[in-house]
Amino acid sequence: MSFVGRYINMDASVERRQAFEIQLDQLGHAERYTRFKAVDGRVVDVGSSTLTPTELGCLRSHYQCVLEAAEGDRPTHIVEDDVVFAGDAVSILDEIVGQPATSWDLLFTDIIVPMHFNTLLTLIRGWRASGVRGVAGHRRPKRFIT
Repeated sequence: MSFVGRYINMDASVERRQAFEIQLDQLGHAERYTRFKAVDGRVVDVGSSTLTPTELGCLRSHYQCVLEAAEGDRPTHIVEDDVVFAGDAVSILDEIVGQPATSWDLLFTDIIVPMHFNTLLTLIRGWRASGVRGVAGHRRPKRFIT
C-alpha cells in the first residue's frame, strides 16, 4: 500500500509554498503531496495555554491534519512546507509502508544529526548492525570511514 502526502502551509507563505512545490516537482512527487491549509495561531484563542500563537497554530495544524488523515484509508505522510527531502526519501517511505509486518499509528521521520564525532559513529554502528541493505536501485553509501 502506498501513502499520500500532505504539506502544511499558511496562506500568507506563498513563497514557501512555491519553493516546496518546485522541490516536489523536481523529485517527481508533485502529484503525491497536496497542501493542507495551516491554522493561523494569531486568530486562535490561546486560552490559558503557555504556547505562543505561532506554536499553537503549528500544533493545531498538525492535529487537524492528523484528524483528516485518520478519515482516509491510506497512510499519510505529513510535512511542513520547509522540509528538504533526501532524493530517496519517498521511495524509502514507500518501502517502509509496504512492509506487511509493520504496525504503528505514527512514524516520525525527522532526524537532526549533531555534528559530533561520537554521535555520528554511534549512528553508523547502529546502521551497520541493523542489517539494512538499502532500497533496490537507489544509491547508498558503499563504506564509512570510522
